[in-house]
Amino acid sequence: MNETFRQCAAYISKVAASPLVLLVVVVVLTLSGWFYGFSEKWEHTTTFIVAVATFLMIFFLQNSQNFGEKVTHLKLDELIRAVEGARNEVVAR
Repeated sequence: MNETFRQCAAYISKVAASPLVLLVVVVVLTLSGWFYGFSEKWEHTTTFIVAVATFLMIFFLQNSQNFGEKVTHLKLDELIRAVEGARNEVVAR
């Protein structure tokens, strides 16, 4: 389950970070605002959707970053173990 979530978070982070997605979101919000007359209800709904999307993206990006950092530390630990005479007091066991 953890691996599936990690892969999903990595994919969502990669796709959502593209400029095309930003352009599509801006166009959809602008067209929907025009269609609904930029009413107060539309503004509140848009604000809510953007806030939820922002929260989810921070969550997914943090997850991907944590995984990348874990992999980097594992690689560094392996390099420290491989070098003879290196101090390895801080290497994860």
